[in-house]
Amino acid sequence: MCDTLVDNSSNSNSSNSNSNAIRIVVVDKSKWTPCQEEWDKCVGVLNDEKEKQRIMGFKRPDSLGVWRSGKDNDSAKSSMLGRLLMIYLTRSMLDIPQSTSISFQRTSSNKPFYVNNVNSNNREPSSASSFSFNVSHDSDVVVIAGSVGIQYPSSFTIGIDVMKHELPKRQPLNQYFSDMKSCFTSEEWKTISDPSLSDMDQIKMFFVHWCLKESYIKSDGKGLEIELTSFEFKLSNDKTSATMYTRQRVDIDDYEYIQDTQFKFQLLYPTLLDSNDQYIMAICVPVSPTTTIPALTKESIEFIDINKLID
Repeated sequence: MCDTLVDNSSNSNSSNSNSNAIRIVVVDKSKWTPCQEEWDKCVGVLNDEKEKQRIMGFKRPDSLGVWRSGKDNDSAKSSMLGRLLMIYLTRSMLDIPQSTSISFQRTSSNKPFYVNNVNSNNREPSSASSFSFNVSHDSDVVVIAGSVGIQYPSSFTIGIDVMKHELPKRQPLNQYFSDMKSCFTSEEWKTISDPSLSDMDQIKMFFVHWCLKESYIKSDGKGLEIELTSFEFKLSNDKTSATMYTRQRVDIDDYEYIQDTQFKFQLLYPTLLDSNDQYIMAICVPVSPTTTIPALTKESIEFIDINKLID
């Protein structure tokens, strides 16, 4: 199953009437080669000296040994677009006017979150307390998932991860799988390395499971504190959703994986229109037994022009 990204930006600024709303916004970084004037404009939109310094801190030597940063550094561009997406989605989902400044802070785990700037003349948006977002990027795709109206457990937010459907360059499949096998449970690895699958399908299953794990880790916000084999996933028959099972000890010498109903996971398989590159997206939504969330399809993805983030 393959979803093609479509431009839904014509209705992107409409207010969200659904009580539980989820939005996914994507930009294609390959289309962005900013001049210095445009880069400086982006820095101005950030309005955050600390983030400016963080983004400008990305440095990498080119083929001639010249250290590249700012608009000439790929990681800096991804980070800049991620930050601009945060501003764009926060304004859009909370209906915050351009005249009102917004800012973000980071948790102790370095996870950004929205900080409402209020004063006596500026009321806090009623939905701000249930607003959360998460950013991911890989190759040419930078994506943000946002939700409003969904009350999450303490420290949890919506989580998203995206990966391009390809192996790292100059690395054989067998070697890559050998290096990464320990990150998955035995049942997950059976699914990934199923001998009936072609090499390309095995790679796809690898990244599906990897994205699912990353989406949960990013939802939790604890990062490397979570052992990757302490939870596992089983895919639905159509590969559009997954169920998570967490490892629990049943006696002193044994444990088993028990279904965890506190999270819902959905999978999307978008293809960039121009390059035809295929990507995998996994979205993790922490829920209560009574929470209803909208199903995510290709229509859930808003593919926007980068200029919309800085105008």
